[in-house]
Amino acid sequence: MYQVRPFEGVAEARFGEQRATLHARLGQHETFRKGGTQIGLTDHYVELGLILHHDHLERLYYLELTDPDTVYEDVPLLELPYQQVRDELAAHGARYVEMEYGGWDFPDLGFHLWRGGNDHETAEVVGMYPRGYRDAIGGFVGASPTPIKRHTLIPHVGIELAQLGDSRDELRERLGGCLESVPPYGPAAVDSYIDHGLELGFDESDHMISIAISSLAESVTYEGVELYHRPYPDVVADLATRGTDVEHGELIVRAPGFDLLLCNPRPDALVAAIRIATVVADTTR
Repeated sequence: MYQVRPFEGVAEARFGEQRATLHARLGQHETFRKGGTQIGLTDHYVELGLILHHDHLERLYYLELTDPDTVYEDVPLLELPYQQVRDELAAHGARYVEMEYGGWDFPDLGFHLWRGGNDHETAEVVGMYPRGYRDAIGGFVGASPTPIKRHTLIPHVGIELAQLGDSRDELRERLGGCLESVPPYGPAAVDSYIDHGLELGFDESDHMISIAISSLAESVTYEGVELYHRPYPDVVADLATRGTDVEHGELIVRAPGFDLLLCNPRPDALVAAIRIATVVADTTR
């Protein structure tokens, strides 16, 4: 049984714990990157019904419970009618807020409740977060731009359109409309230029500290090598012919001045995102 502990996690996995510590405790798992531009990795403990999300410093910052035997106090949370679970929690005094993208947030209890199943009326996932968790998605800002989906990489710098150190306002004027958000860790703010395939991170002074080029871009080249929409071993081989050596990490390939991010550990995995960043400060704790 998983007993939900608001803003703490569960007995088996507590917020802020290091990924290596959780590996030693929980055992076998599958690792993936939830989104192409996500820095931290996610471990799925399939047999335990537990999905753990880690930040850029490998600390647990969000967890998902899918085991049917999950409760808050004496209220069962999963594998029951979605509205029934919500109403039962409300009867215990829990405040709830409907989320824009589906599901209910219980802000005083530190978890989300997601529905699923073929009829989408069964509660299937509890997503827990620590106190102070940031995950606000704002609206679109600015006019829709003319898409620019072909980019040339400049290591340690960015691309022609967006370079580390640029101000947020001047980038919005240059690039057009974007979706603004407050991520749960890392940069103080992120602007997603979906039409360009760019995700830009900013520090608290609104200067760019990271740029990620997502798979929505059509092409990203460096020294004549196409980095996108190809298996990463082919990309690495082409870089080597041009004298660019790389370092292989877990779901990441580090080249001088930029990183290639992978979403899964398959030997022929495609490059999911390309990232250039300054040192990202710990802004969450």
